[in-house]
Amino acid sequence: LDHLQSRTPAPATSVVLSFDDGQQTLHDVAFPLLKEYGHRAVAFICPGLHRDAGDSQAAGGLCDWQQVQAMHDSGHVDFQPHTDSHRYIPGWPKPLPLAGVDDQLVDRRRPEVSNLDADLSRAKQELDRRLNKHCKHMAFPQYDGTDEAISIAGAIGYEGFWWGVLPGRPINRVGDPSDRIVRVSGEFVRRLPGDGRVSLASILKTRYGGRFRRA
Repeated sequence: LDHLQSRTPAPATSVVLSFDDGQQTLHDVAFPLLKEYGHRAVAFICPGLHRDAGDSQAAGGLCDWQQVQAMHDSGHVDFQPHTDSHRYIPGWPKPLPLAGVDDQLVDRRRPEVSNLDADLSRAKQELDRRLNKHCKHMAFPQYDGTDEAISIAGAIGYEGFWWGVLPGRPINRVGDPSDRIVRVSGEFVRRLPGDGRVSLASILKTRYGGRFRRA
């Protein structure tokens, strides 16, 4: 936020590492690597889907709250909301799956449908309470949000809104609006030079399927 709003400059080659959904692999794979290389990342999670370690539903592919707390306390992972119940905001309240997590588990844990205001309020309040912090950011599930959601969330206290790639916005620069923070999906890391590099077309076909072919 400070960088976008010209309060504090960011180094010229800065990137933000972000992870969505809070799967177990965030704790078991990404977290050790962040510590090894001395990096920090932001993880966007849905508080309504996580459980305490002793809960009978704690397992199943999602981090438990004790793991979230340990990552937060390390200083290597900053946690911010990804809504409370992981629903598609432009088609609210359509439920969305979590990558790598059993759909039935997510459905069992997902809070009952509420209005968008209540969902976003609950997500921020729970993370603020659990981690004793003041959350300012939210990432839209499947990278898609709406102006209405920004207005509602802004009144709650959110300031930064994270999307996917947006037209005319390949990266974030000083002066860009904080309600349109862009992100490049992890699939595109496979375009980096080296063994196993794949074509852009293959990534787009995998990610967008029939929509890409029609385009």
